[in-house]
Amino acid sequence: MLAMSEFGVSLQKLRDGKLVDFLCRDDFSAWVDLVALPQIQLLARAIRGRNEDHFLGYSRQQVQTLARRVLLSRRLELLESMRPLWIAFRSSQENCGLAESALHSAAGWSGEILAYGQGAAEKAFSVSHAEFVETLGKLADRDQDGPLGAAVRSTRLFDEARHVGFPVVFFKNGDSSLQPGVWIEPTLMPKGVTDDLGREWERLLTTLRSRISTHRHYALPSWLHGLAACDVNIETLESAGLSLVMHGLAEQQKLPLPFGVGFTGRWENDRLRGVRELGVKALAAREAGVFLLFACPDPNEPTPTATDGIKVVLLPEHLSLDDVIRFVNRILPGRVRGPRSRAKPPKSVEATNGQDARAEDSRRHRTTACRKNDATQSLGMGARPQGLDV
Repeated sequence: MLAMSEFGVSLQKLRDGKLVDFLCRDDFSAWVDLVALPQIQLLARAIRGRNEDHFLGYSRQQVQTLARRVLLSRRLELLESMRPLWIAFRSSQENCGLAESALHSAAGWSGEILAYGQGAAEKAFSVSHAEFVETLGKLADRDQDGPLGAAVRSTRLFDEARHVGFPVVFFKNGDSSLQPGVWIEPTLMPKGVTDDLGREWERLLTTLRSRISTHRHYALPSWLHGLAACDVNIETLESAGLSLVMHGLAEQQKLPLPFGVGFTGRWENDRLRGVRELGVKALAAREAGVFLLFACPDPNEPTPTATDGIKVVLLPEHLSLDDVIRFVNRILPGRVRGPRSRAKPPKSVEATNGQDARAEDSRRHRTTACRKNDATQSLGMGARPQGLDV
């Protein structure tokens, strides 16, 4: 982790517009997801046209981290501009073309706000999403030596142990060098940082412990603590509640959430509550590779407008966890169960008479049939990701 004093110096240099110099710094990987898109565009223009000798001071890890940001954000013009960098680090011309083909496929994914209800399932996924995922898979297999393939292998598409993540907003920072919001992926760590932000995170985890009981302990990334120490006003972490609960359930049952799906919403007293600044959070999700965001908006804020490249499914406040899972099941096929279904019936339970027994058999038959139908129902997707179920 960066020392806080070093973090402050790095932040000031970033604010001074010296992002190009960061590519050869040890702490570049801690910044690449934070910087605003115009900064990445400046970096791409600086890289374009330079020869391999210029990149001798860069490390493979730094270039891989940059490739991950560019691929997940689906910015084709950035990927093409940085081709000299990918080639200098042993991604072939053919594999560069494959990566560009993946982003061409993703261009067909339009932004849309989907209301809570039956119609969301038919619009949730499309052929363009399937082609994007399939082409990234090919890139990961073929580009074994270059940063593009390594970048794909570091995402949740290949590394299912990564947390599904959640968005946070930097309020009133007035800092054009940073994104207004960023997608956070908590990391597996035995112990987190014990600053104010770390204590808030631990309180949230403790509050949700009954829903996400697991031996794994997730901590916030070090750079987020660094921003807090530099007086960047970070919103409360309560909007991570829905994501933590859904990821926890999927993790317990060993059925990971699909790549490209995200969640944001507060979780209070076993009920879903809304979050502010949903437009900023949707943009942060889109930059991090999320195609479909389940979100509960604050009812006191206007309905957000659609963000290009991501579909946002609006969930109303006060839904129970069973309600959320039941709705998500209509869109994401899979077999993750709600927490109540884990309870086992007493061994001595028997029907009191033949009629009750027949009624119970009939109920079980209907339930099984419905679940089989849910699991095989076509949802209009190209490639169907694994997902949630009650």
